[in-house]
Amino acid sequence: MLKTLISFLLIIIPFFGFSQKLKKIKKEIIENGNTYEEIYYVLKSDKTTKHGEYIKRTEKKKIIEQGYYNNGQKDSIWTYYNKRYTSQILSQGSYKMGTKQGVWSFYGDNDKVVQKFDFTKDTLLYDEGFSNSKESFYNPCIDTAVDVSSCLLPTPIGGSYIISYLMVQHLNYPPLAVENGYQGTVKISFTIDENGKGKDPVVYEKVNDLLDEEALRVVKIILNEVRWYTWGQKKQRKITMPLKFKLN
Repeated sequence: MLKTLISFLLIIIPFFGFSQKLKKIKKEIIENGNTYEEIYYVLKSDKTTKHGEYIKRTEKKKIIEQGYYNNGQKDSIWTYYNKRYTSQILSQGSYKMGTKQGVWSFYGDNDKVVQKFDFTKDTLLYDEGFSNSKESFYNPCIDTAVDVSSCLLPTPIGGSYIISYLMVQHLNYPPLAVENGYQGTVKISFTIDENGKGKDPVVYEKVNDLLDEEALRVVKIILNEVRWYTWGQKKQRKITMPLKFKLN
């Protein structure tokens, strides 16, 4: 009898856990001057806690982010789309209790996989810059014919495509710079620490104050959004990133 009662409790407890009443929310938000709509669910008992399906879309109803929340934390499979070309997937993978886990795939043009990264093992599995095979990742640093000091430069998680994408999304040509015909390539130097976090960006090669400030602003955004794979090297590395301003 006791065993039967315990079994009954094990069955009924999850039922109550999943029977929480939800309320659908539609919310307009503005990011970097663009208007988006969020559609998600919250617990009726706690309207600050997202729970269930989540969608973020443009004013034209194009989905750019889709996934699920479990008691306020991202969970299960999430898909992120290119904000300019919303049928193009940028990345896809799973969250568990708000943390990325398992293998995530990152995409470039024509839905081509440009990188695969295992967040559970913190390991780069594939990057199109180093391998022509999607089945096995070629680490150039194990090839004695390769200059190890050069091949160990940190690699952005998401591939080089994510850097280009963020530049396109956030880089604005200052109107006064356009009016005065200022153009050129600003180089920003920054440090990648032992954990793959970018920090301390500075203008390494200047062009003009207006362009320099805009380039520095954009690199700060990139460093806030992108983590770098350090190839297991527990040391800080310097990276220089060029940002080109060219008038048509």
